Amino acid sequence: MAVKNPIFKILRCPDCGKQNRHTELLSPIPQCPRCGGFAAYSPDWYIKVIVGGKPHIQAIGRQKQHAESALKKAEAEIFYDAYQIDREWATLAEAINALYDARWKKKKDGSGTKRRAELLQAIIGNDHINTIGKRHMQQLATTLAAQGTGDTTANKYRSVLRSILKYNGLAYNFIDMDPETEGRIRVITDQEEQQILAYWQRGTYGPRTGFSPEMYDLCVCLRDTGARLSDILDLPPQDINFTTNMLTLWRNKADNPRSIPMMTSTREILKKRIEQSSDKLFKLNVNQADTAWAFMRKEMGLQGDKEFVLHAWRHTCATRLLIEGVDVYKVKEWLGHKSIKTTERYIHLAPHSLNSALLALKNRNRQQIVNKRYKVLKYNTTKRLFEPYERM
Repeated sequence: MAVKNPIFKILRCPDCGKQNRHTELLSPIPQCPRCGGFAAYSPDWYIKVIVGGKPHIQAIGRQKQHAESALKKAEAEIFYDAYQIDREWATLAEAINALYDARWKKKKDGSGTKRRAELLQAIIGNDHINTIGKRHMQQLATTLAAQGTGDTTANKYRSVLRSILKYNGLAYNFIDMDPETEGRIRVITDQEEQQILAYWQRGTYGPRTGFSPEMYDLCVCLRDTGARLSDILDLPPQDINFTTNMLTLWRNKADNPRSIPMMTSTREILKKRIEQSSDKLFKLNVNQADTAWAFMRKEMGLQGDKEFVLHAWRHTCATRLLIEGVDVYKVKEWLGHKSIKTTERYIHLAPHSLNSALLALKNRNRQQIVNKRYKVLKYNTTKRLFEPYERM
């Protein structure tokens, strides 16, 4: 498969179409020897390999080192296939650790992704990754169904496995994702909000009464910002600017830093908490907050409502913004969604937000009627055509 100068750029004349391959780029670029035009190099580097006597030319990318890497990979693939040599593939556990070190640990939820991958490994076994196939997918589906795992969670396991196989250059098209049903978007009503805040003000939380003041402050902050629970609990004091009245969420689930203006209630709470402790705003962690909320939910008689969780404050904030007529794109930026489709899920919960659109349509139709009523055609002798003429 040896090819002379297998990595090159193409020098092409746009006028006559003459082209040459250059391994090393010339500077300055010479004029076209055929027509004297001004030639230009292709933006991409190419590689050329010969497989089975037939040449294959493929554009790789703008960096030469990428072409070099692709050429080495192509040579390795042909070598292994031609001589049927078994590779020393990593086991699933080894592949998980390698991908965590290379990519996942740099992300906020990297440890959670690794934990999910390890649970996946516990289900399908620690086989070599090149042997993973439909049998493993069937085993995963059967186990998750027996555990009562929902479609969304099951797809997260499949997505992790896809990432592992893709990172190692293995086929993953046999991994079929289940269609996910739209989950219920639970919104906290005004009456429920009053009950929740009154509960924490009474300080009647049994297991850890001292958590009640923190839970009250936490619920108000979640209500006013629409932030995720972990975003508020992990918020460092230095990311709160009382001069500009903004708090900045640098690290979040979507890797989408954003700044949110503070309502007076949130501003006063955060200022008070910084005065109490300049190191960490909340002593609660995610598990403690969820446990306290579950205890309160039971006291309210809503233990059967599994969607009545702390995350419902985020849904509530989004819905209230839309009800008040805030543009859906502004709500997207407020919540930090990567896709507008995620924000659009809330529109049906705030149908009154479309009233402004209805009013605009009515005004437009009314103006059309007025125009038809008061405008007639008058012949313009200079232009020799009829023009609209408005009666006074």
